[in-house]
Amino acid sequence: MVQSCQSGGDDVPKFEPKKWLKFKDIDKSIMELRKMFKVHPEWFETPKPKSVKGKNEVDYSI
Repeated sequence: MVQSCQSGGDDVPKFEPKKWLKFKDIDKSIMELRKMFKVHPEWFETPKPKSVKGKNEVDYSI
């Protein structure tokens, strides 16, 4: 009895979008983010490291 082995085939996922983005969907997401920002602006803050060395050098020590 001889067995053959094939790599690849129909079990390989296709790299195609399952759903296309529409402007209406993106606009709705942006509106929800704006509402969240009005209620909780601290969620959208990014930490800014402080420079203690001068000349725009960033100190990442805790």
